[in-house]
Order: sequence, then C-alpha cells, then structure tokens
Amino acid sequence: MRQTCQNHPDRPAAARGMCITCYTRDRRRRLAGASFVGRRPTGRNDAIALRCVDDWLDAFWAKVDTSCESGCHEWQAGCNNAGYGIFHVADATLLAHRLSYALATGQTDAQVVMHVCDNPKCVNPAHLRGGSYADNMADMDAKGRRNVTPKVGAHLRDRVSHPRAKAVVGPAGQFASATLAAERVGVNDRTMRAWCGAGLHGWSYV
Repeated sequence: MRQTCQNHPDRPAAARGMCITCYTRDRRRRLAGASFVGRRPTGRNDAIALRCVDDWLDAFWAKVDTSCESGCHEWQAGCNNAGYGIFHVADATLLAHRLSYALATGQTDAQVVMHVCDNPKCVNPAHLRGGSYADNMADMDAKGRRNVTPKVGAHLRDRVSHPRAKAVVGPAGQFASATLAAERVGVNDRTMRAWCGAGLHGWSYV
C-alpha cells in the first residue's frame, strides 16, 4: 500500500494513493464525469471586467477618496467582512483592490494582490503588488500580522490530551492515540483504529 500521495510526496496517502485533497478533487471529477470543469481560474472575473472597462471605469473611481494624507486611495463604497472594497461588474462581485491592480498592470492572474500599506480599503496601484499565497503568508509573518490563536474546541483536536484518546501500540512504537499513530505510519486514522480494534498488522489498543 502506498504510504505517500502520488502528487504530493510530503503528504500521507489517504485513499487510492492520494492525499485527502487530491482524493477529494479526483472523486469530484469522477462523479461529475464530462461535465466537470473544475474551479474557475483566479482573476477570471477581473479579466472579463477589463473587456468592458469603458462601461464602469468612471463609476469605479467615483467611489475612491484620493485625499488621504497617507497616500492611500481609500474605497468609499461597500466592503466585505475582511474590510476589502467590493465592486460589481457584469453580474460579478469583484475586489476593488484587485481590479485597481488589474487596471494598472493588465495582470489578472496573480494569486493574491497584497497591500504594501496594510490598508485593506486602499486601491492605490502604487500600494499594491501581486504575489503567491506563500508570499502573502511570508509578508504577514514579517509584519507580525498573522494572528495564530487557538480555535474554539482546539483542545478536542489535540490528540494527545483529547479526553477520549486511547493509547495504541504497534511496530512503530506506542502512541497516545490512533490518529497520532496513523500520522506516523501514513495511513488514514480510521484505518488505524480498525487495525487496533482487530489486532491487525501488529497494532492494538493499550
């Protein structure tokens, strides 16, 4: 049995020789058959908007305040829950800063458009730069803006201190839970629990 994902060797295989992400994507594709089109490419709606730019350009900039002392061009219309400006074009809701970046550079395929000024309402092209998700995470870490806080119920997801965790033992050693053993061996946690319950492959509950 394959231990790691055929597409991502750093991830354990969950089913069919694939990690859970690849397996879910493959299953969705198989169930949909010929109708499967996958996720829309990043920036697709931005590219569509640029084709009819003359129809909305004036309305877009009418919603921007360029008088901020910081140099930011702040969006004055609606925003999403994260504080980023939103603008409606061709029956699509677009992020205002991404649209401003696309207008200035012609690039619509950037994974993310980051704010140099850290102001989510800013649409000043001089304060925006494109990058990858990894670039965005690195930028957040460098500026200390990523808040890593325990989520609600995080203690229940801690397999070492989980109130119902049962220790297991097997060829790879003893572990506080079947999930931890599964991560070490590279199998699904349900598989490991089944092995321990049936005493298969040398695994059992302590």
